[in-house]
Order: sequence, then structure tokens, then C-alpha cells
Amino acid sequence: MKKLILIFFIGTCCTCLNLKAQEVSQLDSLINVSLLSYIDNLKGLCNKGALSEDYLKKIYISVDNYPRNFSFCKQLQDMDLKYISLTNISHQKKIKKKKGYNVIFLEIALTDSCLKIIYSDRNVSTHQKNNIKIGLSNWGIFIYKYSCEKQKWLLIEAEYGGV
Repeated sequence: MKKLILIFFIGTCCTCLNLKAQEVSQLDSLINVSLLSYIDNLKGLCNKGALSEDYLKKIYISVDNYPRNFSFCKQLQDMDLKYISLTNISHQKKIKKKKGYNVIFLEIALTDSCLKIIYSDRNVSTHQKNNIKIGLSNWGIFIYKYSCEKQKWLLIEAEYGGV
């Protein structure tokens, strides 16, 4: 009887872990797809002349709000992107006074059964010692809704804008 209970318990734990891994991989996939789309939009703005040609070369990805154990997809890893954490003091030293860097920030919100993934690139600079100045530039909002029939999140709206 004890062996049967132990086998049932281990099976239940394995099933729960497998379901949790699928949830995490879906969220990782949505974040990666949204970031790729956002970067493609920025490339389009560069091609149209709305942003300077070297804009993307000066951009950093803020890693502060990503889920634990998140990994960027192969396409993003192959791009010449730089990463920064504004909560990490050693990274803050990279931000030179008044020069500024363009940093892409991530926000994730779950509202009204919709998952919103918001990317915005902002100019970040140090104004005075230990005082970071952030100005909004461009943004992209990706809204996903979960489909019970397909058992996955579906993109229902993508909106891009800028100041």
C-alpha cells in the first residue's frame, strides 16, 4: 500500500512539474516573439529614416523584469545585442553622464484574461551622481488571449507607437 501511495505521489509531482515547464516555455516563447517583432519594428523605423541607422547598435536590453530562468531565443542571441541591468550597480557605471543609452524595458501584465507584453525603449543617462534619468521614446504593446481549444496563448493585437 505504501509503495502504491509513493508511486501515485511521484507520478502526480512529475505531472505538475511537466505542466509548469510547459507554462514557462509558453511565456518565454511569447516574450521572445514579442521582442523579435518589436526589434523588427525598430529596424523598419531605421529604414524609413525615423531613427538613425546606428540606433540599434547603441541599444541595450534591460534584463531586470524577465521571468526567472528566462533564456533569449537563438535568433535574439545571434543578434548583436547588449544587455544591462539597471538594478546592478556595476552596470550603472556603464551609463556615462549625460551621454545616454537606449534601453529596451519589458513589462508583463495579466488583465481581463489577457496577457500584455509591453516593450519600450527609453533613453537612460545619469544626470547627477547616482541619479538616473529616463526618457520614453518608442513602445510596442502585444496582447495575447488564452485559447482553451488550442491550449495556447494567441496574439490578438500588436500596437506600436512612439513619442
